[in-house]
Amino acid sequence: MDSVSSASKALMEYMSTPSTSSSKSVAESKLALLEISGIALTVPYLIKMGVSASEATTLRPAATTLITSLFRDAEATFSPFLPTSELEAKINKVRHTDRIHVSPNMMEVLAVCNDLVDWSDDHFDPTCVPVGRWAVAATKSVLQQTNSLSTESRNNIEHSSWFPSVSTEESGDVTNAIQSVVSGADFAEKRRHVGWRANIVLGADWVQKRSPHTEMDISAVSKKKRRLGWRHSLCWYSTTR
Repeated sequence: MDSVSSASKALMEYMSTPSTSSSKSVAESKLALLEISGIALTVPYLIKMGVSASEATTLRPAATTLITSLFRDAEATFSPFLPTSELEAKINKVRHTDRIHVSPNMMEVLAVCNDLVDWSDDHFDPTCVPVGRWAVAATKSVLQQTNSLSTESRNNIEHSSWFPSVSTEESGDVTNAIQSVVSGADFAEKRRHVGWRANIVLGADWVQKRSPHTEMDISAVSKKKRRLGWRHSLCWYSTTR
């Protein structure tokens, strides 16, 4: 954390220093485009910053460290795949109906999710995603036991993260597999715990699950929050330097 804090401090101090033409040399007054790219939370990103040409090289390590720390914080809070994340450890895997006090960042995203559920008339529902993910895994398991599939299709099923790609001739096998999963008792049981409006209650700094087995995936909102936060920060930076 020390390296992150020092990097963040150095970058923020630079960004908040007033720019005056009288205090800068000609070289310093020229701007350079600092580009930092990578992949975080399964999403490619490219961040562009206008900085003093003479300080572009110096600022890159601090900016990279700061950006990496922001994505790491987002993963530690919102990831549905990290067992120790706040979402998984404090909400999804907790099997009770008591109030769960959460961080301000989590509360902000949950509030946006609640608004989106209302605005979309329940078409947007974060509690559907975990059940959908389970249904996909169950469907793939059924398909892997289907003898009529080609070797290529079997490989697609094994390596795909969502519904696998198969040939037109084999699409009927996929339909039959889906039907066998969604008509089963396991799926019916899991569906009982789906429904944001029916199962999620929000307070000022807490969330409560009416069903202890209700889970959620809020990646669609949490990733947008990070993107918007950076965009606003960079817009502020470009207008104040």
